[in-house]
Amino acid sequence: MPLPFNYRRRIELLVIFFLVLFTFASYKENTVYWLQWLVLVISVASLTLVDFIFLNAGDFIYDPSYQSWTVLTGQTTLSNYD
Repeated sequence: MPLPFNYRRRIELLVIFFLVLFTFASYKENTVYWLQWLVLVISVASLTLVDFIFLNAGDFIYDPSYQSWTVLTGQTTLSNYD
């Protein structure tokens, strides 16, 4: 079973942490630079969320061919109603 927090994910979370720090550090009255950093934080956090949900080994398998799916799951027939 793979560990949920490998080095890549730790680096992603570290990048998000530093981006949040940059966002707070760039806030100044009457400027909009912090909004640009905020958009970057939201984008990276969204990609990290997708990584956590879909990019685990064996969690999300996209295979449009039904025949290969039946072989993978061990089904012998194409229909369960035979």
